[in-house]
Amino acid sequence: MRKKDKGLVEAIDVQHATIMKFTNYALRLLNKFGYEDADKTTFYFSMINYLNRSERIPKNITGYVIERLKLSKKACDIVGEIFQELKDYYDAFYKYDLKKISEITIKRDMLKVKIFRQEYNNLSKDDIFVLSCFSNILDEIMGLCELRMAIEH
Repeated sequence: MRKKDKGLVEAIDVQHATIMKFTNYALRLLNKFGYEDADKTTFYFSMINYLNRSERIPKNITGYVIERLKLSKKACDIVGEIFQELKDYYDAFYKYDLKKISEITIKRDMLKVKIFRQEYNNLSKDDIFVLSCFSNILDEIMGLCELRMAIEH
């Protein structure tokens, strides 16, 4: 977004198509065979849907952002922090640690406050539009964290 790279839009569209194929395949497998621990099948099904919704947000907004919107450095930095939360969740998924989940929750709350209270008046309309869309990823991450805890316990 910072470099206004139009090739990025095409790359995201290709990645989106690949992710959708994988998502649909994974959901079909869960529907047909389930997970080895049948009680956890629903959790994994829901987790895939949360990830799918999270993936659609950047896909839906990227072309619009690059073509029409002007984002400040501050907004780009906040989007970077949101994507860092996804990376933190990835780590917490594969190395489950309740303390990491707690840190993700705290950081999510801090990012929401940063966007909608601390920085709101200093951001342009374009920044607010983009950050409002991307902040939805934070909510999806919370749902994923809850599912991960349910799988573990």
